[in-house]
Amino acid sequence: QGPLTPQQQRVFEVADGMRRAVASRELAAAAHTFVDYWSGDGTWERMEATARATVAQRMPMVAGHFGSITTAHDLARGLGSLSAPTLLLCGSETTAAARCMTERVAASLPNARLVLVTGAGHMGPLTQVRHVNDLIAAHLYATSG
Repeated sequence: QGPLTPQQQRVFEVADGMRRAVASRELAAAAHTFVDYWSGDGTWERMEATARATVAQRMPMVAGHFGSITTAHDLARGLGSLSAPTLLLCGSETTAAARCMTERVAASLPNARLVLVTGAGHMGPLTQVRHVNDLIAAHLYATSG
């Protein structure tokens, strides 16, 4: 799999910063880091106060899930034995680290198909609902023996 790229190292740093902020009960700081990482610098500041409060409340759970991306580097090594047809979707506008890790996972799975969803970012399943659902439905239809 090779060494981590600078983009992958960055996602590890972001996840670690979020974990530390949550542990210190600095939920707004964790949310600020998370939102700006995935959606671009300044996004947090442009959000409505009520939306920021809602996101901040969810940071303990989100930090745990976001932190799991850091295991993708090691996880990819053990995927070669899985033969199930797998569809991996990646937004063309997501972070470089997320795209790189998705590509690594796809390369590790013997029966994977990676689809780049044009114009989608990290929240592609919510912003490109119809297109993402159509891709998933087509995959399920094609692989449902």
